Amino acid sequence: SSHLPISLELAAAKLHTLIEKPLAETASETKMVIDAFAENDTLVCPTHQYAFQRCMTTALAELPRLGTLKRIAFDIASAGGGSEPGRFDSVAAEILPHPLSMIQRLVPNTRLGSLPWSVRCSGAGEWLASTVADGVLISISISLASRPTAFLTQLSGTQSSFEMNNFHDYGVVLNGRVSRTAKIAQPIIRAGRHLGAAASNLTLRALRGEFAYPGLREITKRFYGAIASGNAHLLPVPTAMSLDLAAARENILAALTGPGCA
Repeated sequence: SSHLPISLELAAAKLHTLIEKPLAETASETKMVIDAFAENDTLVCPTHQYAFQRCMTTALAELPRLGTLKRIAFDIASAGGGSEPGRFDSVAAEILPHPLSMIQRLVPNTRLGSLPWSVRCSGAGEWLASTVADGVLISISISLASRPTAFLTQLSGTQSSFEMNNFHDYGVVLNGRVSRTAKIAQPIIRAGRHLGAAASNLTLRALRGEFAYPGLREITKRFYGAIASGNAHLLPVPTAMSLDLAAARENILAALTGPGCA
């Protein structure tokens, strides 16, 4: 709730600003923020760092190998709400920009704000949102009560799949070959690939001193690059995408139905 007044002050002071997601509480407030910075010829960007993780870069490069993309599934369990159930829905709403910003890069020709979302909840902070974008079935599962914490993304195609562990920032390709032998060996191959990728990823992050928030350095670097060039077109999250994401988030929140929904 503090984002709007602080953002307007920073825009008036002509300061380029990187803002924690969500950019503002509502789509209309998001537009007010973006318009204020545009009027003062300064740049503003939300921290959608999950869309700029190394595993996302790998996923984008691997998309052709997956065949026709059919499904994107997000499975998120967060301890962000702590032990206060009264905060669970608000925390879940703050998590939404992460999967939505990833969808914007994975299915780039889709306007999320114009999609019809089906949303169910089983209690405070227990949400399941789904839609279809450009022939791709998308599901976002968010749980504030489930443990352990996790942020997993699966891209399923007609030839193979790509699994991401977004908390740790690594991903693996799973071959889609269909046979009795492949079916038997799949758990071992899958576990081995995850083990190898996780070990090399942790080593790399340790060497870089990147102990938390993978992807944040990359989006920050790109934001400063846009500032240095004075080119708004180089923003890692263009204003049109910020507005589209805010509209999609608002539509999802408005569509919440089921027992325990706020």
